[in-house]
Amino acid sequence: MEQRRWPWRAGLLGGLLLGALAPSALGAGPTLKRLDPPGAQRGTAFTLTLVGSRLQEAEIVSNLPGTITPLTASGRGAEPGKAAEERPFLVELPEESPVGLYTLRLRSPEGLSNALLFSVGALPEVSEDESRQPVHRALNNSAEGSQPLQLPATVNGTLPGPDRDFFRFEGRKGQRLVIEVEARRAGSALDPVVRLLTAEKKQIAVSNDTHGLGVDCRLDVSLPDSGPYYLMVHDARFSRQEQNFYRLKIGDFAYAAGLFPLGGRRGEKVPVRLVGGNLKGSREVTVDLSRVGPAADFATVAVPGPAGSLPLLFAVGDLPETTEPNGVAEARLEPGTVINGRIAKPGEVDRYRLAVNPGEEWTIQLEAGGLGSSRLYGRLTAYDAEGNRLASAGDDIPEVAVFSAVLRGLRTSSDPFLIVKVPEGVRELVVAVEDLVERGGSLFGYRLRARRQAADFLVSLETPYINIPAEGTAGVQVSIQRRGYLGEIRLGIPDAGEDLEVEGGLVPTASLVQGERARSASGILTLTARKGAGHRMRELSVWGEAVLEDGTLLRRRARGPGLVTQVQSSRGTGRPDPNNRDDQAPFAAHWLGMELPAAVSESAVAVLKVEGPRSIRLVQGMQTRLPWKFESAVPGLRPPQRVIANSVGSREVNVRVGEVGAEYVSEGWVRIGTTVGTPVIKFNLVLSGPVEVDGAQVTLYSRPLTVDVVPGYRLSLAGEGIGLTPGGGGELLGRVEREPAFKQPVSIRPENFPLGVSCPPVEVPADQDEFRVVCRAEDSAAPGEYEFEITSSSMLAGREKEKVPYRIAPLRSTMVVSAGEDTARAIPIER
Repeated sequence: MEQRRWPWRAGLLGGLLLGALAPSALGAGPTLKRLDPPGAQRGTAFTLTLVGSRLQEAEIVSNLPGTITPLTASGRGAEPGKAAEERPFLVELPEESPVGLYTLRLRSPEGLSNALLFSVGALPEVSEDESRQPVHRALNNSAEGSQPLQLPATVNGTLPGPDRDFFRFEGRKGQRLVIEVEARRAGSALDPVVRLLTAEKKQIAVSNDTHGLGVDCRLDVSLPDSGPYYLMVHDARFSRQEQNFYRLKIGDFAYAAGLFPLGGRRGEKVPVRLVGGNLKGSREVTVDLSRVGPAADFATVAVPGPAGSLPLLFAVGDLPETTEPNGVAEARLEPGTVINGRIAKPGEVDRYRLAVNPGEEWTIQLEAGGLGSSRLYGRLTAYDAEGNRLASAGDDIPEVAVFSAVLRGLRTSSDPFLIVKVPEGVRELVVAVEDLVERGGSLFGYRLRARRQAADFLVSLETPYINIPAEGTAGVQVSIQRRGYLGEIRLGIPDAGEDLEVEGGLVPTASLVQGERARSASGILTLTARKGAGHRMRELSVWGEAVLEDGTLLRRRARGPGLVTQVQSSRGTGRPDPNNRDDQAPFAAHWLGMELPAAVSESAVAVLKVEGPRSIRLVQGMQTRLPWKFESAVPGLRPPQRVIANSVGSREVNVRVGEVGAEYVSEGWVRIGTTVGTPVIKFNLVLSGPVEVDGAQVTLYSRPLTVDVVPGYRLSLAGEGIGLTPGGGGELLGRVEREPAFKQPVSIRPENFPLGVSCPPVEVPADQDEFRVVCRAEDSAAPGEYEFEITSSSMLAGREKEKVPYRIAPLRSTMVVSAGEDTARAIPIER
């Protein structure tokens, strides 16, 4: 949907004539903390209050339908830049506005704000009285103090910590009601629970997590008697969350529990059948994907009938699509085609036949629970035509806490994939799809595809948006999910434009052999605004590129999080405890189809600089250190409390910034250390640290340093090998190519040569590069062609007192023992 902008000058609208912005305000973009209310009924006009900081000089960027008009704020309000700024707007929503979630963010000369979601509903709206109090007072924390409601209604409420909200309504015997809580889907951190109580306060229904709603919940009830009823809403963990709003919907509105198929092809119109729920009449709808953008992974499907519930998510892809045929025991799986299937009953196994050739490598991927629209915890197995198992995935039962969270809807499952190398004699694979715990039903859909490809990877952004200081640097965090591909990946932003310089983005090779199970990795990109860079808002696309062993180029587009809501864990932190089944990961709205919204701000508040060369070569086992410095043009701006190193190198690389315990220092050293076991690797290193500007945190990033961990020396040989005759000799010439920092003698030792042949070791002094291996064959040496090794060893440079041994991988060469005349010869080294 189109993003529109509504300009708004705080100085004109709020009665404050703002002059030039103070330097201390620069570099910190606006921040939205909440929208009040978080939603509204379509066809109404209402006051929307933005609550946040640094809201001056801003314009609204939103796809919200209707019009948005700034209102004059009552009184002076908070000072610009403080945490309690509030700005009111008149919003008028058309009657025909679709029910759904819409994004809203701010753009100012200091950059972009975070995005928040605004919910457009169909029912009359009321606010919880307790949440309207300037200072929190318990008003409806019991049935006796419950807030009365007239149905149908949507209640906008909050749960500040260990709170319970009670509401009261009059019901009729046999009355059918749908009661739904909308929270996490709209960006709240709450994990809501709703309970229905009788007039005697006896619980007759409860819902914690409902399939298709994530951790949100829904009740569908027929009231047993006429009279008063109570609804109680609370957080499942009674946790204290910053984003603590909810929308309680009560009425006789339509909803569906799911749909089939789970997705379709971009640009097409797809027939879809809605599953479950309370729909009356036809369940067949057509989903139009002709206007879905190239970056979107999802579209939305509105439910026909009386409106109230949010639309369902529908996956979008670019490959041809088909549906599993009915009544066929083993359907054909065509390469490069998505087949939409369903495990229709418990214990069912769907099988597909895939034509292959010996030696080919195939990637077979299943999408189900990870989409959020299927209950399937998928298991994927590949067999040959005789039933011999070749590979399987998804058959490892996770830890109890994790598995329980998946079954409860707190987490989505990680869908399985297979990488299969076809054995000799195999011309057909049988691919089996099933639920790990043998469940099934109408909500157990999946999407299956196969392609001839040895490996793959996925790219996701951890950074939801970015503000790049003018002539300054900002960082973008990227996560990689390796699906069999363990080689080097290079990240880039092709559409950055000439006014932005993109650096970094090197994700080094993993240490496991290609074809192992998926491994996660991380990368970091930096963007530096060149002098004169435009201040326009733009949406950037991050791509990952890699080259497979067969030369195939893989390009994968990064999926953006849209927005991120931190969910406080049971320990009071934003990090989930893997051993606690109730702890949850941050909420991200990937389905919004956003990539990387970006803007260039007015100025940088400060910079972090790593002084010295931007690229260094570091010998295995050695270490180096480089100075860094914090510089600021803002008087009194305190340095970061701590500067950290964002490194995506090997675990065997030790990176430390400054001294242990050092805080708020404006300069220091970054130390990079390796061991002799550190693999040869190239990676990026970026320093970062938060500074506080007018009560807001601004993260400073250095420009990236490229670190190339290399061997201390390399060996090269002249010629293809050495030739000998029994009783004769021969020689092989070579060269030691040392790194400038490695000035050590190297011992050369030939090994694994045949019986009857001797090749004495050679010592290459530190001031020499060339060496000569001389071999002699005894009369008893058997003629033939042999492979032997040239091994080497040395001592680690700079650590002679410790006498740390250092070796590199051996070279292989060929030795030919001939029965004829002496063919030994010296092959000159190329200079």
